[in-house]
Amino acid sequence: MTFDRRIGAITFLIGVVSLMYELTQVRMLSFFLGNSMDFLAIPIALLGLAMGSMFRHFLYKGDPGKLIDRLCTAIFPMMVVSFLLVFAVANTFFYEIHVTNSTPPHEAIKVVTYSALFLPPYLAFGALFATLFSAFSDKIGRLYFFDLAGAGLGCVLTPLMFTFFGLPPAIVATLLVALVLFMMPRSNGTPAKAGAAVAWVAVTGLALGGLVFREKPDPTMLARSILRNYQDGGITEVDFRWNEIARTALMRAGPVEGKHGPVWAIVQDNGLSNVTVNPFIEPYRDDAMRGVHHYTMAWDLGVDPEKILVVFAGHGRDMIAFNEIAKGKADITGVEINRTVVGWNDHPALAWGNLPKFHAMPNIHLENEEGRDFLNTDDGTYDLIYVANNGAVHAGRTGHTRKFLDTYEAMDAYMERLAPDGIMVFTAQPVMEKIPSFRKIFQERGLGDAADSIYVFGPGHPMLDSMVLKRGGLTPEDIRKLDAMMAERPKDKVLVKPGMKPDPRFAELMTAPLDQLEILTDDKPFTAKVDWAGFTFLPDEHRYHDAPYVSGWVKVFTVLLFALVSALVAVVAAALGTKDQRVPAIWVGYLLLTGIGYMCVEIPLIAKTELFIGNPLYAVSINLATFLVFNAVGAALQDEKRIMASPVHLIAGVVLSVIWGVVLANLSASSLLSVPLPIKAVGVAIIVAPAGIVLGTFYPYCVGRIVEAGRGACVPMTYGLTTLSSVLGSAFAMTAIINLGFTNVILLGTVLYVLAVGVSLAAPKG
Repeated sequence: MTFDRRIGAITFLIGVVSLMYELTQVRMLSFFLGNSMDFLAIPIALLGLAMGSMFRHFLYKGDPGKLIDRLCTAIFPMMVVSFLLVFAVANTFFYEIHVTNSTPPHEAIKVVTYSALFLPPYLAFGALFATLFSAFSDKIGRLYFFDLAGAGLGCVLTPLMFTFFGLPPAIVATLLVALVLFMMPRSNGTPAKAGAAVAWVAVTGLALGGLVFREKPDPTMLARSILRNYQDGGITEVDFRWNEIARTALMRAGPVEGKHGPVWAIVQDNGLSNVTVNPFIEPYRDDAMRGVHHYTMAWDLGVDPEKILVVFAGHGRDMIAFNEIAKGKADITGVEINRTVVGWNDHPALAWGNLPKFHAMPNIHLENEEGRDFLNTDDGTYDLIYVANNGAVHAGRTGHTRKFLDTYEAMDAYMERLAPDGIMVFTAQPVMEKIPSFRKIFQERGLGDAADSIYVFGPGHPMLDSMVLKRGGLTPEDIRKLDAMMAERPKDKVLVKPGMKPDPRFAELMTAPLDQLEILTDDKPFTAKVDWAGFTFLPDEHRYHDAPYVSGWVKVFTVLLFALVSALVAVVAAALGTKDQRVPAIWVGYLLLTGIGYMCVEIPLIAKTELFIGNPLYAVSINLATFLVFNAVGAALQDEKRIMASPVHLIAGVVLSVIWGVVLANLSASSLLSVPLPIKAVGVAIIVAPAGIVLGTFYPYCVGRIVEAGRGACVPMTYGLTTLSSVLGSAFAMTAIINLGFTNVILLGTVLYVLAVGVSLAAPKG
């Protein structure tokens, strides 16, 4: 078997289809499992690749050319079956979908089930890569180039499919690439190729007709948080759309009617974020200010807002309320990231709500934009900034930009937009983490003591507190008015106010020196931490429905599980098989360290540029594509030019490239949020390119050294080790960044790479 264009094309196509499959899986799991656990898509993928390479290494003894042809043929039907089974199982057994429906045993069963269903194609990909790398070990850099270049293209295509078309077309497009791969083996005759093409056309027709690849969640469960008062009347999912942000569903409670018409709501993903749909009613009512204290606080405190900003604006419910209270005299701007939510203001089913007329008014502006991007590009000031409930109880998950609206930098951006006598209201969300930020900001801006400007109240749940902040300070009369409001809200307790001893939860935050308090930053933005110390394999039943704990439990469980699997595979790789097949222990250690280190560098760099890009899926896709392309360049350069000729080159390269990436990522997030997306993509390439090139040389360097030492028979297992260590690395990095922050995990990854180079010094030379 000779290396030719067909082999290069096969490797390229495997790279494309494997990443399209993986990223589609990420979006699907964000609904079926929840955004707190969609990170499992990466470990599942890498586990399958490792298992496939182990099959090739230990079990398959036949002709490598025949195996390549058979696997290229098998991937298309395997992927069709996997997708069909995932939807069948989800709709039959796991149709009760809602974030609060999660318990450790329930989620463990779902994780294992979905992993098993998605796994088979990855086994084929892993066996293919191991076979190709073994058969053409002298061309490892070139093969790696084709693989990573294809993967980079897959990262670009998938978000585009979700942006413009949604989930079923994204699946169909992935299957189309798999079909092209099916056509590559010469052993597949015309009848087989024609049959596969007909199968793809049939599946495409069924998908576009809504007969396959269509999830059917229980609508009553899906809307349990937002339509809880209408469960007995039945809930209907009227429409839904997948995009790059979320699966967004338009729900109706029926046949009941509310005060002003039908009762509607919008649910994003599995209830992580909900939007109430209110109609626009004219004329303005005299009693509009009665019983809606979150909305009326500015007026009650003597501020008659002329300009109002609403963050997390949804379809505009809060904007409608403010317009009603201001009797149409205020200029109101809302910011919402999900374009489907914004676009549904024109949905035919909502015609009763008069929403198009409301949003056409000259004083109403609903912007489809990421919040921090808006705050950094808008040059206006506002008398009232209203930050609606942002689902921050679940913002501990990776892969969502809302976490960058809880940080010190975000609070400073809010203050920059707030008028000198303005009011800021945070509604039903964690506010404890915001207080140290405001104390620091008031000190830096010379605004006095923040304690004189803050009033906090809530029902006793730390995730549902509310806070009023008056930039110029709360007067005794302001405090009296707020206290009077609280007297009308028996479920709420005053937690912090000027002149009062703070509630015990807030005592340290209000009085301790700032250098003793943790301040959330863009580098460490998570409000909910992972409880490593409190982890137990069998948690107490009362913690089963504690959403933050369950999210952390799954992450820690996954890390421990893959750590055990990696350790077992490392022993197998070093101890089993013939002498030529066994991977030298030194290189086992090297591959484990570099696999974990790679993820500890890549994943936090993706997270650091997530704010810069402003769109979660785009951030992941652009970063992955860029990383993979430049990994490919590094692999090719190592293969052709031996750019990393010594351990000194490796160490210097990784240290300098990581410093470059961290510094530029920080600069771009602080100064360049307003540039257009194409320029941001170029910026990511500049940030990531050096690290991508350097890290891409480490695996070819290892394989080259092993081949030079006469141990080429163990090359398939080296691919299994590097992918399996990346399984552990991805799970660990995505969990560690929550508690440690992005930069600290990147530094840890750098240390692991330096240790790997140190280990390689003990390896014998050929």
